[in-house]
Amino acid sequence: DWARQGENSYSRLSSYAWLGLALIEEGRYQEARATLNQGLVQAADLDESHLLQVRMLNMLAYLHREIGDLEAARAYSLQALAAGKRRADGDNIEATCYALLELATTAIHQGQTADAAPYIREFESLSNRSTDYIHFKYMNRYGLLQTELALAQGLFEEALAQSTATRQDAQQTELHKNVVKCRGVADRVDLDEGEQGAALQAAPGPKVLADTIA
Repeated sequence: DWARQGENSYSRLSSYAWLGLALIEEGRYQEARATLNQGLVQAADLDESHLLQVRMLNMLAYLHREIGDLEAARAYSLQALAAGKRRADGDNIEATCYALLELATTAIHQGQTADAAPYIREFESLSNRSTDYIHFKYMNRYGLLQTELALAQGLFEEALAQSTATRQDAQQTELHKNVVKCRGVADRVDLDEGEQGAALQAAPGPKVLADTIA
């Protein structure tokens, strides 16, 4: 009975995590945040380094980066990183790698590419310690990060080459979301500096969307 209860508890908490992620991908950010926060409350009696807690913190970081609240995204990623490092098993290595990738991506989006470097180095030193499929998933995410970094540095040919390689890898294992992201890189590279400025000026500020779900 105890084992069955533990299994049911894990399944219930998993449902919060994966439903939260699905809602993020659908752009239903308020519902996603409520779902993930509820999952964290339900997981409060678990060790804070439990995989599902780290995973939900990573998802909250992703959510807040998507809506432009980069400070909140960074804070959630730092929580996930600290919790993930407290348990060095394979699953938490996966979650820790994602936290490092998220921290590096957030730094790039904040215009602080130098701050991304230590997170990238730590990811590279840790990334080989997991199962093959999980390793492939976050290495594909790493390819997206390298594309973002090249774009931020104005290395457009490098960004195109990296996005092409990452897209081809993503297509092999049907990581459809990453395929779509890679296909958008060419459009971004086509913008010259003047067009970039006009596009940024016309776009709503990153906090606008964040404020709508506060």
